[in-house]
Amino acid sequence: ASSTAGLSVQTPVFCRKRLKMRAWHADTQKHAWVRLHRRIQHVALEKFIIEGGRPLKGEVTVSGSKNSALPIMAATILAEGPCSLGNVPRLRDVDVLARILQGLGVSIERDSLGQIQTKVINEEASTAPYELVNMMRASFCVLGPLLAKRGYAKVSLPGGCAFGDRPVDLHLKGLRALGAEIQIEHGYVIARAKKLRGANIYLGGQ
Repeated sequence: ASSTAGLSVQTPVFCRKRLKMRAWHADTQKHAWVRLHRRIQHVALEKFIIEGGRPLKGEVTVSGSKNSALPIMAATILAEGPCSLGNVPRLRDVDVLARILQGLGVSIERDSLGQIQTKVINEEASTAPYELVNMMRASFCVLGPLLAKRGYAKVSLPGGCAFGDRPVDLHLKGLRALGAEIQIEHGYVIARAKKLRGANIYLGGQ
């Protein structure tokens, strides 16, 4: 236990090991107590206390992964026929990508069970606008499928003209290695390729 200005506090072992009391002048002892009390509270909030000793049982519904669902949705641009995706989480990012795909000629239908049905009905549009891509970085994933299927893609940079804020250099490096011609104009990536070719691509950065 520690005593300061007539007040005492029982500090747990883990606190006593970490906290160091300093000698304070009599007129500053109150401030020392306040600081010590706050530090003890801060340390205590960093713990999870789990009381076990009993078996766990039950059922939970595991939601699908957003980070998996978004690239898969973008890849449906490549499909010749309808696609069915199951257990897609109902999230804002999924809705944003659905709007982008619809603007690119892909019909999207969704039911209450998390199933999404897609089908390419028009391959004329190949531009993903800034207004939507800027809302979610993963929207940039439509660049590759658009280029591979339609030979042309115009996709806004996720940060508009601020290329350094949200780098997509690995996307561009990979597409160039596959034979694409890449230009950046007015905040848009414009990619062209008559036919992509296979290549070895290092994803480590440099």
